[in-house]
Order: sequence, then C-alpha cells, then structure tokens
Amino acid sequence: MFKIIKLRIHFFLMIPVLLLITSCGGQDTEEDKYPEMAVFPNTDSPNIMIAEVPDFNYVHNMNGSFFRADSSYLYFFEKDCYTKKDSVKVFSNNFITESGMLYSTEYDDNKAFKLDIKTRKKIKLSYHPFNPSEEFEVLLKKLEDEELPKEVNINETSRFRNQRIREDKVSTEIADKFFKTILPGLQKVTPIGEYFEQLYILTYDDKEVLLKGMKYLGNENGELINPKTFFEGYDTYNPIEDYSFQQIDILSLCDQAVTGNILNSDSGRFFAIFYFSPDGLSYYELQYGGDVITFKSGLYSNLETVLLPDKETILIRTISYHDGTRHYYKNYILSDKKP
Repeated sequence: MFKIIKLRIHFFLMIPVLLLITSCGGQDTEEDKYPEMAVFPNTDSPNIMIAEVPDFNYVHNMNGSFFRADSSYLYFFEKDCYTKKDSVKVFSNNFITESGMLYSTEYDDNKAFKLDIKTRKKIKLSYHPFNPSEEFEVLLKKLEDEELPKEVNINETSRFRNQRIREDKVSTEIADKFFKTILPGLQKVTPIGEYFEQLYILTYDDKEVLLKGMKYLGNENGELINPKTFFEGYDTYNPIEDYSFQQIDILSLCDQAVTGNILNSDSGRFFAIFYFSPDGLSYYELQYGGDVITFKSGLYSNLETVLLPDKETILIRTISYHDGTRHYYKNYILSDKKP
C-alpha cells in the first residue's frame, strides 16, 4: 500500500514537469529547403573566395594609419586593414589614448614604455617607488613582530581584534604617505588595463610614472576606502575608439528553415523549467561584382557586410547581442582571390 501511494505521489509530481515541457513545445520542423546550397563560408561560385581573417574588433585609425595591438605586437595595416605593413614589439598590457600614445607594460615585471604611434618613438617609463601593497606588508610584519609575542596567552577573539587594529593602523599610515608622495603636483590619473585596475599612469608637470600596488587605504577615521576615490576629480586620458566600418547593404536573408528543436532548461531553486529553442538554417543572397552569390548558415548566424577603408574590400562579420551590446565573433574577407 505504501509503495502504491509513493508511486502515485511521484506520478503527480511529474505532471507539472510534463506540462512545462509540453507547453513550451518546439516549432514544427522541416527538411533543409536547399540541400545543394553551399554552407558558409563556401559559396556556389567557384570564382569567389570567403576566407576567415584575424580579429577586426580592435582596429584603430590615426590620421589614415590603421593599426591594432595585441599582447605581443602593435601591427600597422594597409587600408584593407588586414595586409600588414609594419609591426612594433610591445608588452602584454596595452592602453592607447585618443591622441595616439600607446602605454605598454609587462604584467610580471617592472618593464614599461610609451610609444608615439605617429612617430614610432619609444620612451621608457619607470614605476613610482611608492608601492602601497608592498609597504603595507612590510609595516604590518614589523608590527606583528613587535606585538604577537605578547599575545601568546590571549584568546582567539582578542587576537583577531588586535590583528584588525594593526591592519587599520597600517592602512592609515599608508594613506598618509600616499597623500604626501603621490598627490602633490599630480595632473592626470589613468588606469591601465580592463582586468588590471591597480596600475595607473600618473602624469605630473615634468614626468610620467606608473603606480602599482594600490589597495584599500585607511582615512583619519580608520575607515577603509577604495583607492579610486583618492583620484576623483583628476583629468584622465581617454582611450582611442575602435574604427567604425561602413555598413553596406549587399546581403539579403532570403529564407529560413527550422530543422530541429533543442531542449533547454533553466534551473530554479527547487525545480527546472524546460523549453525548446528552434535550430536550423538561414539562406542568404549576396550581390558581388554583378553576380548573385548564395549560401546558407546557422539559423542565428546574424551576418552583416561592411566596406573597409580601401573602399574595395568587403568584410562579412558574424555578430550577436548581449545586454544590448554588439559582439563580433568571426570576420571573413570577400574576394575573387585568396587573401
């Protein structure tokens, strides 16, 4: 009897799940409408080449000079933006200002320089001798060496409280030294690196240095403050913007086919919601050189075409949107010869 009741309970518990799955059922499916059509990046034209090329997301333009920096080199390109003209060795962490100055630093070493992109002139940069994180550790260690031997017989709560007092005291000392050594004469403060915000360009009237090791600092009330707040009100270098390519209307979405449904789930705290999303193909026509070229791609491939600055080369980009922001995944050059 108990087993029967248990089975019935399980059955009734499954009903909402079954209802969720069936109520979120997939779309009606069909076969590939054009099975003989070429799959992107192939086309139905033997004279046309669509070839994947390097990332175009961070191409910049400075007075007609097109360039892009990665973790090893600053590359200069022809106006087609993929034929390389020249390169300059750089470090792994780069920041380019809108005026065309590249600041390059090595994450794991104290190497740094700035490069004038227009003249290619390099200037070595030095780090400020004041490093808040290192000095914090030195001063804290000194206090611990002086006070910890006296705390052998105190309880854990008191030992924890004393350690917090020491850290607050050291933070306040570091903040006081920061105000005296960093802020006088400071004109501009610029953080370098999207993922490395503790590195700053400090611009003074007669010099430019890098500051690293920033951490939360104490104020006169013993409160810990985000170091960014100490730099509020100072000017900063604006980063250079990515070059904006001209979109052209030569690509048309002609048809689509839902060839399958993919089962997905969103997990809640106590249950999962199951739903289907369609999968299939999109069919495109591309007008190029007086010809109409056809190919097919994924249902959500989201292709667009842009004209490169040489006014001859066409770029096909796959795009997607996350939180209202456009993202590019792959880039392809359209030509009648292999790039």
